[in-house]
Amino acid sequence: MQTERYLEGLTFRVADDNQKVRALELRSHIYAEELGDPGLDDSDTLASHLIAVDDGSSEIVAALRLIGPDHRPFDIEQFVDLSKLLAPERRPAEASRFWVHRGHRAVHRRQLVHLGMLKLLYEYAVQHNITDLIMLGLPDLIKLYRAAFFVAFDVAFVHPIWGSTQVMRFDISEVRRVHQNSRNPVARLLFRTQLSNVLV
Repeated sequence: MQTERYLEGLTFRVADDNQKVRALELRSHIYAEELGDPGLDDSDTLASHLIAVDDGSSEIVAALRLIGPDHRPFDIEQFVDLSKLLAPERRPAEASRFWVHRGHRAVHRRQLVHLGMLKLLYEYAVQHNITDLIMLGLPDLIKLYRAAFFVAFDVAFVHPIWGSTQVMRFDISEVRRVHQNSRNPVARLLFRTQLSNVLV
């Protein structure tokens, strides 16, 4: 399976100022409509925003925010003490507020935007010396997170907005060590494929 062919027609990049504004507008609309909360907070100003852009329409079709190790405490640290889960020398970042336009949530026109967003997230983390990606996982998406090499900590709680959640971790060096030579198509995409449409 050539995963890269599912990313054709899309560009994955770090949002510029105008794209950030648009990505937040779209997130607010989608979250308010589907989750009952616009999903905006003060952390948005500190975060890097990673986006997927449809090359044909120039419209943003997916985005997430990444809060780096220099901007702690993370939102998740209101509920979980990460110092008990990670060694002090680690440089974690929190990935959150992921959204995908409804028309791109499944294989659409032979596109799979989730794969490209994972590749962009990985490349960004490596370039910025991030050791761990931390995120909240929703129970019905745990299989998807595991397919993307996120591992669940034995920590779960009820978030006031998102409900039942579990703390997930992607250990950059460990995942690469274990999977870099794997035949798994996601591993091959992450560790052995260079893509001109993934811009960090």
